[in-house]
Order: sequence, then C-alpha cells, then structure tokens
Amino acid sequence: MRFVIGPVPADSGFEPGPNWSQLREPAPQDFVRRSQVAGLALGVIALGVWTSISATPLWPNPTAAVLAALPIFAGILPLHEAVHGFFHPGWGLSTASIYGVWPSHGLFYALYSGELSRNRLLLVLLAPLVCMSAIPLLFSVAVGVPHWLVVEVAILSACIAGGDVTAIVIVLAQVPANAFIRNVGYYTWWRPASGSDAAAQQGVEADEA
Repeated sequence: MRFVIGPVPADSGFEPGPNWSQLREPAPQDFVRRSQVAGLALGVIALGVWTSISATPLWPNPTAAVLAALPIFAGILPLHEAVHGFFHPGWGLSTASIYGVWPSHGLFYALYSGELSRNRLLLVLLAPLVCMSAIPLLFSVAVGVPHWLVVEVAILSACIAGGDVTAIVIVLAQVPANAFIRNVGYYTWWRPASGSDAAAQQGVEADEA
C-alpha cells in the first residue's frame, strides 16, 4: 500500500485502448460539493432511522456529544478509508492500494490502481456506510442498551459516506453490470467484460482465499 498527500497519482503505465471509455465525472471541487449535500442527507436519514426505531434518547448528555463530535469525525475519517481498502484485492495491503488526502479539495481517498469489476467497486464504495453506520445502528437497537457514542459515530460516518454514494450513482448511471473499471489519477475509465476476465477474476478470488 502507498500513502499520498496531494492529487490522486496518475497511472503512467495505463494507456486506454479503443475498448475503454471515460466516465463523465464532475471536477474535484464540484464532486466535493455534491458529496457534502449527499452526506448531509445521509446524516439526516441515519438520525431519522434511529429516532424511528429506538425510544432511547439520542444524546442523554448533549454537552458531551457536541464536544466529542469533532474528534470523532477526525478519528473515523482514516478508519472510513481503511474499510474501503479492506475490500480491495489483497485486503488493502498490496502496492495497488493507495491511501491519500488532497488538502486543496478537502478529499480523502482510498483507491485501487488496478482493474476492478463494477460490482466489486460498488462493494468497496458501499462498505463503510454498511460497516460503520447501518450495522452499529442496528446493533444498538438489537442489544437494547445503545450508547450515544456508538450512535454518534454511526451518524457521522453516514455523513462522510456522501462521496461514496455520489460515486455509486455515477457508476450505476454509466457502467454496465459486467464491466471493469480502473482509476487513472482522479478520473475513471471502464471497459466491457471480455472472455478472459472470468479466469482472471477467479485468480484474484483464489489469492484472497
């Protein structure tokens, strides 16, 4: 794995052939704005889900909840990217997994520099929302003794997932289900599946087993 401060590094070894198409994506700053709107909506949804399924007050100690919000937010940002990486081939530990922060755009990222199937990429994008928001909220309700800190982590994690949901919408709108995708710097390319992809995918799964 690699760590980067700055723009998503370009893959100088990749030259898209005629079977590759570039996704129509917003510029980085526009992507950030869309992600912020989506993140706010996700946070409101998570809060609404909690209040609708649990009779327990969300913040029995509002002062502690407010004071904890910023350090919680800062702490779960790297954990959010680590969850993305865990669902990469090689569990996020291979040299193809790149973790970074792009200060000028306020972007944190964890990407896989090789090819991924479209559905594998959707799994990577969705994983933090499921693991850090949906599961903690449902667990808190199931055990019947929720802690405000767990719920606050879940709601803030949902806010951070705004960029993931924005990317999911872009991919679903443009990429066929059996296609393959790869990043080239910030931007993304995709190609239709070919006959050799099934064997290659089986090899990746065998390496992870």
